[in-house]
Amino acid sequence: MVGVREQGTEHRLPADALRAPLTRSVRRACVNMKATHEKPSIVMRGGKPAAVILDIGEYREMLERLEDIDDLKALEAMRRKSLKFRPLDDLLKECGRDA
Repeated sequence: MVGVREQGTEHRLPADALRAPLTRSVRRACVNMKATHEKPSIVMRGGKPAAVILDIGEYREMLERLEDIDDLKALEAMRRKSLKFRPLDDLLKECGRDA
């Protein structure tokens, strides 16, 4: 069985059903990426885009960018909240340390 992840879910498919067509598609996509300077290949199903085959480095870069976007959103949300300050002595007492 092969696990295929899709936005937080995982679908299980028999590997034998995918092996030959997927191998041909990936091989063709890799050749196309090298010939076209690593542009992603779009896999069509019924004349409509169904999947994308892209270089692993490009995929990892996309994941990094998405994480950066999430981090920026979290930072913006933090900045909207008002800051509350308290004396250091009070914090140290709360933690069980002497001031």
